[in-house]
Amino acid sequence: MELILPEELMLIGRTAAGHEHGSSTRLAVAAGVIGELALQRRIMIDGSYAFVTDPTATRHPLLDKLFGELVQRRTAIRLTSFLREQARLYEMWLNQLIAGGLLRPEAASGSFASTRYVPDPKVRNSVLSRLWYLLTVALAGIVHGSDLGDDLIPFPADRATLAVFGQRDPVGQAIGAVHVEDRSAAAGMPFMVLSVPATPAGCTPLGGC
Repeated sequence: MELILPEELMLIGRTAAGHEHGSSTRLAVAAGVIGELALQRRIMIDGSYAFVTDPTATRHPLLDKLFGELVQRRTAIRLTSFLREQARLYEMWLNQLIAGGLLRPEAASGSFASTRYVPDPKVRNSVLSRLWYLLTVALAGIVHGSDLGDDLIPFPADRATLAVFGQRDPVGQAIGAVHVEDRSAAAGMPFMVLSVPATPAGCTPLGGC
């Protein structure tokens, strides 16, 4: 079974015992949808916006369902908005991996017990090994912004280098902006948007910049 980026990030976003890495796995998987569509040249990222450049189906049923909704929008979308929309669909990816046997639900113990989703160890280790050698600037942005670096990048010096690249990536920056907004909202404080780039010229109906 060939996995795509959001599925891979779902697997490495959990420990070998099935616990999530912090609270950012949803954003990592959401960013994986953006990254996968960019890798397949269906969308282009320009600053803080993403827009469709090729509406052709990807032949992945779940990804195509989500991509079809983006195509129908027919306008560029802010990356932060895109991330929030996709993060709400996290359970769809979770259920798909459970159905495929790549995640195994197990009851967790403790006073505040919840269900753990244990990844298939062989598949998870294979994904980790592959991504160790495929860390691009874009993937660095997802990994850094979602705080997955501790597991994927075991050495502190390498994580520091990852952060340098990750902070420059638009998707990583968008993940960071969502974190800032959420923390401000939780604290009951207004958040400030330091700059709001205009929609890229000519990037409305289906791309065409």
